[in-house]
Amino acid sequence: LDLLDGNRRCVDCGGWEGGGGSKDGAKKKGEQQRHERLKWASVTYGTVLCGKCAFLHIDKAEHKSRIKSLDMGEWTLTEMLFMLEGGNTKF
Repeated sequence: LDLLDGNRRCVDCGGWEGGGGSKDGAKKKGEQQRHERLKWASVTYGTVLCGKCAFLHIDKAEHKSRIKSLDMGEWTLTEMLFMLEGGNTKF
């Protein structure tokens, strides 16, 4: 999913929550933080979210957007296909 256009940033806030940096150490730390924090998806829309935005969806719009962890729980084939057909650039 990380390779799909736009999926390296949260679809809602646009942040990738790790920043980056000009120094190698800061850049590696930013990459590690990004991978640690962009672990949520809206299966309904096939998009990737940061933790903060995912919990806002769960709290405010649970009936409109089904949020799921990218690394916990099981995914059905249908859910995986929705994600592969989606992508953050479509929104």
